[in-house]
Amino acid sequence: MTLTATLVVIVGAASLLGGCGKPSAASKASSLIQDGVTAGREGNSAAALADYQAAVTADPLSAIAYYDLGVAYGERDDVDQARTSFQKALLINPRYKSALFDLAVLDTPTEPTTAETLYRQLDDLYPNSPNALFNLGLLLDHLGNKAGGAAAIAKAVALEPSLASRLPKPAKPTKPASPTTSTTKAP
Repeated sequence: MTLTATLVVIVGAASLLGGCGKPSAASKASSLIQDGVTAGREGNSAAALADYQAAVTADPLSAIAYYDLGVAYGERDDVDQARTSFQKALLINPRYKSALFDLAVLDTPTEPTTAETLYRQLDDLYPNSPNALFNLGLLLDHLGNKAGGAAAIAKAVALEPSLASRLPKPAKPTKPASPTTSTTKAP
């Protein structure tokens, strides 16, 4: 091979690899996510949120960045933004267990049928997930499906006995009120 041909090969290879010195979008997002985790651990929620927002900008296909962004919004009680972020994470990775679970928890008070669907999806994708089964059981019980709720809770507690401590305490029976008497005479 001549010197000219060797230079052509080297220059061609260098131009093909020209972007290799720059961090990839995924690498940059990963670094920003770690910065957000650190900021959150240090109690700086504003910095954590900014880092997660920068991470989704750097890599709009990072389900982890959207999930962490959703958690950060949830910690700020910004339910709408948290929901949107979890949904975006699930668009990228429909099997993202934490995003499914946290979205179900988020939807339980306001969208119970959606939450039920998400908990059932979790159970289909990840059978015998005690926390998902436990929450599903509580939700079913609340929705009036006492038998389904009890079955899901029993299965969850069998898988993870410590969940029994999270069961709501049964209401204490109250003393019935004394019958009222009328001050008027019946006709």
